[in-house]
Amino acid sequence: MTRTDPPHHGSEGEMLEGFLEYQRSTVFIKARGLSDADTAKQLLPSLTTVTGLVRYLTDVERY
Repeated sequence: MTRTDPPHHGSEGEMLEGFLEYQRSTVFIKARGLSDADTAKQLLPSLTTVTGLVRYLTDVERY
């Protein structure tokens, strides 16, 4: 997967869609190749994991 920079010009909708696609690609690139164990690790003092972050982002996009 390649990541395209978000547009700097365009309608509000085009810019929003471009920015969201850029962020989706970034998360995919960062998470690609991680083992199940790696995605479940808590790397911060909070309860955040890669799996939790991806689930959260998926839920947010449904609305």
